[in-house]
Amino acid sequence: MACPRLLLPAPFRLWSCLVLGFLCLEAIPVLNAQVALSASISGSVRRDADADGDPTDFDTPMAGVVVRLHSDPNGDGNPADGSLLATTATDLDGVYRFSDLANGSYVVEQVDPPGATSTYDPTSPLTENVAAVTVAGVDVEEIDFLD
Repeated sequence: MACPRLLLPAPFRLWSCLVLGFLCLEAIPVLNAQVALSASISGSVRRDADADGDPTDFDTPMAGVVVRLHSDPNGDGNPADGSLLATTATDLDGVYRFSDLANGSYVVEQVDPPGATSTYDPTSPLTENVAAVTVAGVDVEEIDFLD
């Protein structure tokens, strides 16, 4: 006769077997699946009034700028081979954030507003408003763009 199984929410799987009128419990460790660490990617978009592309300048924040997050399955920094995961817009301080991200490779894409031209993105040289980002359990900050 097969032993009935009873799975309990603990780090052990418990099997109950009826053997000669006795209840035998055998603790078998369950391999804990690695839980993906949750992190975020954030940055800002600012108006580069003097068009010098210097990210250390104090430039005016740009609100309402569209920023997209793509997967980057081969880690090449090209959003075309990944999937669009999320879209957001910068807040009044020009800041954007993508939260609750698993470890992995991503591409952040900033969409130029009408009449704006990018003068800086975190990838050098300027690469059409995209930045390759790797998340490894910690927040990634200062992925900034200038228009």
